[in-house]
Amino acid sequence: MSAQPIVLISEEEYLEMEISSPFKSEYFKGEVFAMAGGTQVHNNIGINLTLLIGNFLKNKKCRLYSSDMKIFVPKYPYYTYPDLSIVCNKPEYSPLTDHAITNPSVIIEVLSKSTENYDKTTKFGLFRQIPSLQEFILVSSLKHHVEIYHRFDVEVWEQTADTTKLEHTVLIKEIELEITLADIYENTDLLENKIDFKR
Repeated sequence: MSAQPIVLISEEEYLEMEISSPFKSEYFKGEVFAMAGGTQVHNNIGINLTLLIGNFLKNKKCRLYSSDMKIFVPKYPYYTYPDLSIVCNKPEYSPLTDHAITNPSVIIEVLSKSTENYDKTTKFGLFRQIPSLQEFILVSSLKHHVEIYHRFDVEVWEQTADTTKLEHTVLIKEIELEITLADIYENTDLLENKIDFKR
């Protein structure tokens, strides 16, 4: 049997579909991919980070966006919904919609079992094509583990944090915010059960 042909759609068609869709999808070079839902731990981590970062950014120039805001990478084109994003300049948008930002300064992804490899490799590679992006943060929902990558030059990224200890503090350099892993994992099963998987 021959393989089914891939059906490509335009950006306009994708964006119209997203308005009424009951679930979120990514768009890459004309193809649409459904995004997996998050677990309770994933959700709690996202809430903790939203409260920690959101409260810190009150009355500051940077703005925090939730997973309802798309990020758009024009080069491909690519649309996706990161768990959190921070914009430290005037927001810029896709020419087709004001629900897709093109100039994030920081992107945060909460990793799950099904998305960890994709987020760390393919997705990070796509995000690195965003000139404004300065930091990419990965927070595991499977174990206590936070990684931060900072852009030191146009093509140079360095890991500035890689820790599994709840008492350790990580720095989001772009907004000068320090957060402990204990605060990130507060009210999650991982913290309540004192689970700290060894790497």
